[in-house]
Amino acid sequence: MITYYPDRPDVMSVFTTKITASKASCPVLLSNGNLVEIIDAPPAEDGVERHVATWHDPWRKARPISHCSPYDRVGVVNAIP
Repeated sequence: MITYYPDRPDVMSVFTTKITASKASCPVLLSNGNLVEIIDAPPAEDGVERHVATWHDPWRKARPISHCSPYDRVGVVNAIP
């Protein structure tokens, strides 16, 4: 969901993000903060198995700067040479 949020430095908030995706195409669900829970969602009408990850970012931010990454592979890449 995208919603209005005042972009002012005196409006500081913490954010919780819930990600829902197909287990087959996105087995790893990443976001900012700490993983709160990961659960299996009921199958959708199309029969696709889904899972839900809830992330809580405890650091107050002046605006919602969040990154959601549903990956199809597990691994770490070092971008610094």
